[in-house]
Amino acid sequence: MNRIAARAAAVFAIALTFMAVVRSAALLDDTYITLRTVDNWVNGYGLRWNIVERVQSYTHPLWLFLLASVYLFTHEPYYTTLAVCFVVTLAALVLLVFALPRSPWMGAAGALALGASHAFVGFAGGGLENPLSALLLVVLVLQLGRERTPRRLGWLGFTSALLILTRPDFALLVAPLLAVELGSLRSGAALRALALGLAPLFAWELFSFVYYGALVPNTAPAKLHHHVPKPMVLEQGRAWLLYTVRYDWATALVVLWAALVALWKRERWQLACVAGALAYLFYFYRIGGDYSAGRLWMAPMVLALAVVVRSSSAVAAAGLLPIVLSTFWLGVRPVALGGDPSAGLPGTRGVWDDHAFYFPHTSLMKLGLHAKGPLIDWGHWGESEGHTPGRTLVFRAVGQFGYFAGPSMHIIDDLALCDPLLSHLSPSNDGFLVPGHLGRAIPAGYIEAARGAHTPNALQNASLREYFGNVVEITRGPIWSWSRLVKAFYWSTGQYEYLIRRYERR
Repeated sequence: MNRIAARAAAVFAIALTFMAVVRSAALLDDTYITLRTVDNWVNGYGLRWNIVERVQSYTHPLWLFLLASVYLFTHEPYYTTLAVCFVVTLAALVLLVFALPRSPWMGAAGALALGASHAFVGFAGGGLENPLSALLLVVLVLQLGRERTPRRLGWLGFTSALLILTRPDFALLVAPLLAVELGSLRSGAALRALALGLAPLFAWELFSFVYYGALVPNTAPAKLHHHVPKPMVLEQGRAWLLYTVRYDWATALVVLWAALVALWKRERWQLACVAGALAYLFYFYRIGGDYSAGRLWMAPMVLALAVVVRSSSAVAAAGLLPIVLSTFWLGVRPVALGGDPSAGLPGTRGVWDDHAFYFPHTSLMKLGLHAKGPLIDWGHWGESEGHTPGRTLVFRAVGQFGYFAGPSMHIIDDLALCDPLLSHLSPSNDGFLVPGHLGRAIPAGYIEAARGAHTPNALQNASLREYFGNVVEITRGPIWSWSRLVKAFYWSTGQYEYLIRRYERR
C-alpha cells in the first residue's frame, strides 16, 4: 500500500508541475530568432539568419536541430515549439521522479520543488533551450553514484558534450565533475574514453569554424564586447543575483540546500556538481548577469535539485518540502500551487521578468488554438514590411519581426546578436542598462554596405571598411576558399580587432 501511495504521490507531483508549465507557457521573442534560422534552413537557405551571410545568431545548436527536426514536417512555429518544449519537459520530470531517487516520495518532493521555481515553470515553455538543458542535466546525474569506469566516463563526456551544444557556458556546469571523474581513474583509457565522448562537441566546433568562420556564436561578442567599468559590471551582476534571491527564493534555496547536502554527504560527485552550479552563477555575476531574470538560473537549479534527489538520504529530499511551503506561505505563490502565471515581478536595474512581459501576448492559455501569424506588434510590422525584395532595415527586438519578415529582407540588428560587424563594436551606451542586450550605433554607410555581398566600400571609415571587407569574405565568400579560412583564423583569434580600436578612437 505504501508503494502504491508513493507512486500516486509521484504521479500527482509530475502532473501538478507539468500543468503549471502548460499554464505558464509563453514564447519569448528571442525564440523567433532561432526559428528564423530554422525556417531558412528548412527552406534551403542554410543555417543563416540573414540569407546572404553565414552568422550563428543562436547559442543552442542542439536545441535548434531538435526544433528543426519537427518544423521540417509542420512548417509552423508556435505550436511546434511548444509541443517540443512540453515533451522534453515531461521527459525530464519523469526521469527526475522515477529514475533518479531511491523512492518515489523523494522524486515527488523534487517535482514539487520545480513547480515552486519560477525559473523552471516560467521558462520551460518559453521556446528556448531550458527544457533540453533540464533533461540532459537529469541524465547526467543519473549516470553518477555508480562504479567509476572509463566506459562510464565516456558516457559522461557524451552527455556533457550535448549539454555544451545546448548552451556553451554549460561547460562551467560540467567541468568540475569531469575533472573529478577523470582524476579518480588516472589512466590513458579514461582519457581516450572522455575524448571520444566529447567528439560531438569537437565535430561541431570544426563545423562552426569552417561554416561560420568562428568558434563561438555571434551572441558571445555581442554580449561580452563592451568597455563598461568593472565595478559597474559587478554591481549589475549583483543586482541580477539578488533579483532571484528576493523574488524567486525557491530557486535560490534549492541551490543552497544542495550545497549543504553535498558538504554533509561529502561525496565527490555531489561536491563537483554543486561546484559547477556555483561556478556557473559566479561567471554570470562576473559578466553582469542577464536582462531576463531567472532564466539562466534554471540549469544550475536543476543540477542542484538532481543532486539532492539522487542523494541516498531521505532527509535531504525531505528538506525540499519546507522550501516549497515557504514560497506559498510567505507570499510568493508558485503557479503549481494556484499562483497567477501572468503576475509579473518588478524590474530593477535592467533586469525584469521576461516571461511576464510576453505572457499577455504569446501565452497558450490566452491564445488556445488561435495562434496564427504574428502575435505582437513587432511581428505584424515584420510581416507588413517583408514583402519588398532586397530591402535592408535596422531594427531592435528582431525575433518575431525577423521571422515574419521572411528571408528576402536583410535585417541589421542594432543589439548585434545577429550582426557580424556590430557585435565587435563597443555599445553606444556607457552602462549596463540592459545586460546582454547592448545597443550599437550604426556606422556611417553600413546600411548600404550590408545590402550586397561585395559592398564594404560604402563604409565611410577606412579602418572599418577594411575590417568589414574581411568579414564579408568570411561570412559570404566561398566556404572552401583557403584565403577565407586563413582570415577566419585571424578573425577568431582577434587579430583584426586593432581596426575596430582604430575606428573607435577616431
